[in-house]
Amino acid sequence: MLGPTLIVTAAGPRPVMIGMFVLSFFITYLGLGAAGVIVVSLRQTSTPQSMTGRMNAVFRTLLCGGGAVGGLSAVLLAGAIGAQGAPAVAAIGSAAVAIGLVVSPASRLSRLPSAVKDEPAGPTAPGERVTPTG
Repeated sequence: MLGPTLIVTAAGPRPVMIGMFVLSFFITYLGLGAAGVIVVSLRQTSTPQSMTGRMNAVFRTLLCGGGAVGGLSAVLLAGAIGAQGAPAVAAIGSAAVAIGLVVSPASRLSRLPSAVKDEPAGPTAPGERVTPTG
């Protein structure tokens, strides 16, 4: 959230502006790296083992597709409101993500929940034992 704000506020001599751009990307990617580990751990703990591959594939598709759509949106936004206004809108949008984080129950977790167990494949006959598949 802080990273994109540094780009919008960058002003002054060229070395100061370059320093703020570098600091912006460093802060942004450092946070994304840490958050990525936590988010993936939470998703994998909350997903039954048999569905983990599908869940990861869906999220990777959404993230990669979202990046492509975001790039196109950035170009269209810069064309509509100018190259100086587009980063300001991006910074406001990035800060707005904090609202979703604050109201999310995930932000109040103190530890990862217990792993979800796989359900049996189908109904069993009375007295039949269900053995886990591996």
